[in-house]
Amino acid sequence: MDLPKLDSQGSPVRFPDCCLSISGKLIQILADIFSNTTFSEETPTVLSIGSGSGILEALLLAHAPSQSLLNVEGVEVQQSSWKDPVNKYLPEQAIYTVRGTWDVISRLQDPDVTALMFVYPRQASLISEYMKAISEQDLNVRVIVWLGPMADWEVFESCFTTRDGNTQFIIGEKRQGAEAGLDEYELMVVLDSMLRRVVSIMASSSPKRFIPLKKGNHDLPTGTPSLHGVVFDMDGTLCEPQTYMFKEMKDALGISKTTDILEHVDTLPKAEQPEALEKIRNIERKAMKAQTPQPGLMTLMTYLDTNAIPKAICTRNFDVPVQNLIEKFLEGSRFHPIVTRDFHPPKPDPAGILHIAKDWGLKDESGEGDASGLIMVGDSIDDMTAGRKAGAATVLLVNDVNQALAEHAHTDLVITTLDELVDVLEHGFVGREIVSE
Repeated sequence: MDLPKLDSQGSPVRFPDCCLSISGKLIQILADIFSNTTFSEETPTVLSIGSGSGILEALLLAHAPSQSLLNVEGVEVQQSSWKDPVNKYLPEQAIYTVRGTWDVISRLQDPDVTALMFVYPRQASLISEYMKAISEQDLNVRVIVWLGPMADWEVFESCFTTRDGNTQFIIGEKRQGAEAGLDEYELMVVLDSMLRRVVSIMASSSPKRFIPLKKGNHDLPTGTPSLHGVVFDMDGTLCEPQTYMFKEMKDALGISKTTDILEHVDTLPKAEQPEALEKIRNIERKAMKAQTPQPGLMTLMTYLDTNAIPKAICTRNFDVPVQNLIEKFLEGSRFHPIVTRDFHPPKPDPAGILHIAKDWGLKDESGEGDASGLIMVGDSIDDMTAGRKAGAATVLLVNDVNQALAEHAHTDLVITTLDELVDVLEHGFVGREIVSE
């Protein structure tokens, strides 16, 4: 059957033989995600579990940058001979037929399978079985994409976040509605794998390095760059986490716990956005009265000021809590620029960090911001991802909640208190090698 044409800038379309709304934007996002799931010469294969008519998978294959960069297979249970085939769009060689849902695991064991896609799945128990096999058998799956109604994610989330076995998955990204090229009630969740055991290095990016701030000789390679500035997140980084705010905000807005607050506000009609933002601000104003500085805060700030290292803030908060923190705990310590939620797009987009770099006069050949000489310090996946995408070194301030991020591919260095960074900078920043198999 001929594939429908998609307008790359058009609204999502709902086809009669697919539960999910589909757009050119969605296809491009998926192609970008799945094309970067292998570090070997082998073409990565995406298994779409329960592919149905195959329209989404066929569109993904048709719009992939190159067949050498991406292979997509639909997985379907073998039909009785008297039933019409479910698949309408995928070529025969792109359909993997199994005797039952349990039989998918045999294909998962092949090393070329690096990603899974679940579109409107129905049974959480089956997903749990797949995840158990991936974890216990240490399979090569690196990325999982879940697509479905936002309201269903709560049912399936626990299936993906098991901590048994060698491999675990964490939520790397959520995109709601238009942000993912979907209908407004649909959600895309991207989960990244992390290996909990030490593995032999097969590929790694060069560790991020900066020369020591301490004067004198050092053993770092010739040409190691200088540090040009440090960018900080606020809540959970400069001050102790106040995560209870997020539940209060979502309750005030009437949204589920899996919905991103700022993304939700952006999807509201323009006339309704000011009221929604004011509800959020009221909660932040109340919480800022209980702000507590992170241990080691003043020690690190004094050290950076003494060494004339520029400081900036990039946060999803609004400006009043930021100024309150500075006035209460950081008097005399200058942060500029301060990027708040008024700046679009917010983290995990790197735009805020690149704006800071450009403001500091750090530019690439095209005149855009160059963050390669910066460090981003934060406590969330948004901070680590924004820093990595901007080209900065990333430092995770680890706590009881975010420990899984310590081994995330976007994290260069981990500290438990802010003042630990003083010794790191004094003797030369060296990030960890990012390990891949």
